[in-house]
Amino acid sequence: LGSVGGGDLPCIRMRGLPFSATEHDIAEFFLKSGLTPMRTHLKHRGGTAYVEFKSREEISRAMKLDHQHMGSRYVELFESPYSELIAVLSGGQPGGGGGGGGG
Repeated sequence: LGSVGGGDLPCIRMRGLPFSATEHDIAEFFLKSGLTPMRTHLKHRGGTAYVEFKSREEISRAMKLDHQHMGSRYVELFESPYSELIAVLSGGQPGGGGGGGGG
């Protein structure tokens, strides 16, 4: 018996991207390990992207590229829960950190 992560597969958060990085640049970065991302969510002017892969095995292979260079910058990779990606796409910040109300 085993369980499959289903829709809650982890994704990879990339930090330290060159500000000029495109989704194509990110795809090229992962091609070093023979991987093609399913989806890439690039935060413009943030140096951050979230990248989805189709399996945990691909995530593990992709994580081996941690601290590899893209252009002149080294890129940090973090395994992140899919729920973090959803929160960021909804306008939140990675790792939580809510703001106060007011009014």
